[in-house]
Amino acid sequence: SSSYARRTPSNHGQIIYDPSLPRYLQWRGRQKFYNNGRIMFGPNVKQFFLTLVLTVVSWGAFLGIVPDNIPLNEWTEKGWEVYLASGVLFFMMVVSLLLTATSDPGIIPRKSASSLVSSMPLELKERMNYCPTCHIIKPARTKHCRQSDCCIRRFDHHCPWTGNSVGEGNYR
Repeated sequence: SSSYARRTPSNHGQIIYDPSLPRYLQWRGRQKFYNNGRIMFGPNVKQFFLTLVLTVVSWGAFLGIVPDNIPLNEWTEKGWEVYLASGVLFFMMVVSLLLTATSDPGIIPRKSASSLVSSMPLELKERMNYCPTCHIIKPARTKHCRQSDCCIRRFDHHCPWTGNSVGEGNYR
């Protein structure tokens, strides 16, 4: 739990949020926030930066090897088209990678455990698709991501290359 949320004996260990603080300061998942909460990374930021470095290195190797080995003809006398096309594709790929890694995948905020849900029998909770970690009744196709430690709408997978979960918010 966050240091900005407080536990008191009167709420039996449930977390009470302070409405005067920004929501990202009180977040209970494993996501990392930067730039006053405007940028959100998944829990594995180092994996994202490793992916970015490997991508830049491989593009540099491509530029150093491939254009020199292309046979020139009257249409590609200088080979600038190869550089232009690879530059455009590289830019589009980096932008897509950044958008996927820094966007909200469709996280459903956690709730405090209620006494009503706590008193329900286990069979009823399973039928209702209840998440005991997030204390929510999950909508259809919502799954709890173990790496991010939160429930994601239309969860597909946790991507090791972006270090973020892939779900409703960053799937396409």
